[in-house]
Amino acid sequence: MTAAGGTTLPWTGQLTGTAGTATVTVPHQRTWGWDYLWQAIATTTGTSLVDAAEANIGGTGGGSATSSRRPPTSRACRARTTSMGSST
Repeated sequence: MTAAGGTTLPWTGQLTGTAGTATVTVPHQRTWGWDYLWQAIATTTGTSLVDAAEANIGGTGGGSATSSRRPPTSRACRARTTSMGSST
């Protein structure tokens, strides 16, 4: 859930880079993020998906002020990652 907008509206466009062109399509309004661009960036730059993702992670905390303490409800809901990668 986002507090103040924080969404990407539907659109289609093309990215062009040194290694080619890729079409990006966002078919429905979605929570804001850059992850939908990672594959197109990898394709157009000739890099791996992991490298494209690591180089293009946007944001600094999901809208939370880093100078303020997290509210108790946020502190109480921390997810743990198990050895299989699922959250508990």
